[in-house]
Amino acid sequence: MRKLKYILASVVLATGFASCETEAIDEKVKDEAIPGNPILRFDFNNQQTIVTDKVTVDWEGGSSFVIRAKLSIPNLENNDTINNIEKYLAANLSISYNVLTLGHFPTKLSLEELGNNTSMATLDIQYIEYDEEKPVRTWVKYSTYYAAENQETGFSNITRINDNDGARYLDGNFEYIVYPNPDNVIGKMQPLRLSTGSYYYVNY
Repeated sequence: MRKLKYILASVVLATGFASCETEAIDEKVKDEAIPGNPILRFDFNNQQTIVTDKVTVDWEGGSSFVIRAKLSIPNLENNDTINNIEKYLAANLSISYNVLTLGHFPTKLSLEELGNNTSMATLDIQYIEYDEEKPVRTWVKYSTYYAAENQETGFSNITRINDNDGARYLDGNFEYIVYPNPDNVIGKMQPLRLSTGSYYYVNY
């Protein structure tokens, strides 16, 4: 009987300790003043998921702002090579918004889009060519801006704005098709799809 009491007492103590630890962790998780690390991700041309934590916000005057992300993307021009300098290319993604507010941000306003929110996506890719075996790097631009009037370009949604002084951050998602600059002299001249995109804890 004494042995059974000891066992029951041990179980009660262990449960109490576990409850205390759980409560402390839950309070931290729910504290919006403690953000997670920024992250941005999307599927590139339905071939590979791109993920980066190098995400920042630049203000362009007034309430307009740009989310900028540094990326490494597969080289669609030469994706069979085993040489890393050619297999993956440096890239920069910029998503511009005309105002900081929750909502839907199409790239083009239409009769179906009754709001005034707009967005634009630009993807700059550093392609590599060789001149007498010496690599020559050239930045090439793709953007929703270069789409024709009847071409699909996509949208973004800002789904959360945390304006706590201790942690100001944005969450959102996006789907874009970026088109090549007509002046590009190298690079893939087909549009590139950025699908099922999302970002979290982006400080602003």
